This record gives sequence, structure tokens and C-alpha cells, in this order.
Amino acid sequence: MQWGLNFLSKLIQFEIWLFLVGLMSSIFFLMFKKKINLRGLLFEKTSNHKYSPERLQLLLFTLIFVVYYLFDVRHNLNVCKLGNEPCIMPQIRSEFLFALGGSNFAYLWGKLSAILKERRSERA
Repeated sequence: MQWGLNFLSKLIQFEIWLFLVGLMSSIFFLMFKKKINLRGLLFEKTSNHKYSPERLQLLLFTLIFVVYYLFDVRHNLNVCKLGNEPCIMPQIRSEFLFALGGSNFAYLWGKLSAILKERRSERA
């Protein structure tokens, strides 16, 4: 019985990794073939297309969070393999949630203020 559950667990793990690698490969392939456009990633989508610091800070905070969390996942995998304990997903620290929430709030605030400024200039 235990052997069957271990095999099933390894099979599911392999399938998840295969899916994630396939997904990342597809995204990178489409970026390489210019089907996914990254040219305007850091620019506003309004009529003037100026540089958006809100988009840059949102991208940086998100990337920093993702890298931190992936290292935390890797650390938990190493700990559970050494201690023969069940592997669990790591808890997300509240400081990172507040930082990520603040980053999203700053982006949305900048977006809202730009929309309101544009509407005021249209009325005048």
C-alpha cells in the first residue's frame, strides 16, 4: 500500500513539473517569436505613452517576492527530505504580504490619479 502511494506521489510531482516546464517553455518561445509583446511593459497605456514608475515598482516587488518564495520552497523541500517529514508549502510572511499589497496599492493609486487628471483636462 505504501509503495503505491509513494509511486502515485512521485508521478503527480513529475506531472506538475512537466506542466510547469512546458508552460514556461511556451511563454519563452512566444516571447522569442515576438507573439508576446514586452515592448510597452514599463510605459503607460494612455495616449502619451510615457514611462511609468508605478509599473516598474510593481514589477520589481513582484519579482523579489517570487524569488524569495521560490528559495523558501526549495529550503522546505530540503528540510523535509532530510527529516523524513511530509513536505508542506511555506507560509507567506505577513511583511511580504503588506509590501506586495502596498506595491499594488501604489500602482492603483497612480493609475487612478492619472485617469482623474486626464478627465479633468478633457473637461477644461
